[in-house]
Amino acid sequence: MSKYIPFLLLILILIIAGVGTYFLLFDEEEASPPNETTVNNEREEDTDLSDTLEVDYTINMTNYRYSPSVLTATAGDSLVIRLVAVEGMHDFVIDSLDISSRVITAGGEEIITIEIPEDAANQEIIFYCSVENHRELGMEGIIQVN
Repeated sequence: MSKYIPFLLLILILIIAGVGTYFLLFDEEEASPPNETTVNNEREEDTDLSDTLEVDYTINMTNYRYSPSVLTATAGDSLVIRLVAVEGMHDFVIDSLDISSRVITAGGEEIITIEIPEDAANQEIIFYCSVENHRELGMEGIIQVN
């Protein structure tokens, strides 16, 4: 019996370390800061953005997909988008406009405002998720500008 004690202690230490790591990595309060407004990557704290901004689109972010993935906008306008992480961890990036949201975990959301350039008429603006290999797995979309 005593020859199994070191083995059982090792298993117990691994279980405790695994549980501790889980709680450190998935602490909900740290992973979901308050709602923020992002305008060209500058964030302004707000207590409840749903009362102050009229949202043009709500994008649900699930594993490897945005829904909807095709948006329309008019050149020169502002586009207000509510990003909702339904499952997993995701962000929203537009390289051509230097825009990126924070990484949002399941159950969290963020509202961003995108200024569509005047000279973007008749173009498509690509957005994607930069978390791990999500883009390669198909997590991208377009904004069709009129």
